[in-house]
Amino acid sequence: MRTISRFLSLGSGFAMVVGGHMIYGLAILVADFVRKLPPFLKVLLGAAAAIALLHPDSRKRIIQFTQKLLQNVRVGVSSALSSEGIRSLVDEASLAASSRKAIMDALPLKKGSPAIAFAFRVCQRAEGPLPDSVIAERIKSAGYVTRSRTFVAYVRRILRRDSRFAVTAEGGWTLRNELG
Repeated sequence: MRTISRFLSLGSGFAMVVGGHMIYGLAILVADFVRKLPPFLKVLLGAAAAIALLHPDSRKRIIQFTQKLLQNVRVGVSSALSSEGIRSLVDEASLAASSRKAIMDALPLKKGSPAIAFAFRVCQRAEGPLPDSVIAERIKSAGYVTRSRTFVAYVRRILRRDSRFAVTAEGGWTLRNELG
């Protein structure tokens, strides 16, 4: 019920979002229509647009129309973004995203996932840099099945190839964004 009241309080902000998608969709349809026109009609359409832009009266009207349109859009966007409903919707969306991330981190990876996915999860959960042998053991304990006799060397090789991982001066592996 709380979510329904949030959507009802959005008012013009919600209409603006829907309106923006409608305008974008309409522009895509017009572009596809023009693309499918025969070359002769494309030339005629281009000439008509050029004449409209070159003629002083029509150019003045086009400029006035676009200025009014932009002014109305700015007013609508600023009033919609300052709305309490939009703010609460953004807050709830960020809460939902963080909850989803926490749930996905707690769930085991599906069977058949590559070793690099397990390695990423291991480094993501680690408190600090880990040696490749520890990462290999944690990958196995997380459910990854391997028949490799040199699994630690394989883990070292896949960590080196993936740009998301970085090796520290002590030889431990961590996620690249955790170094900074």
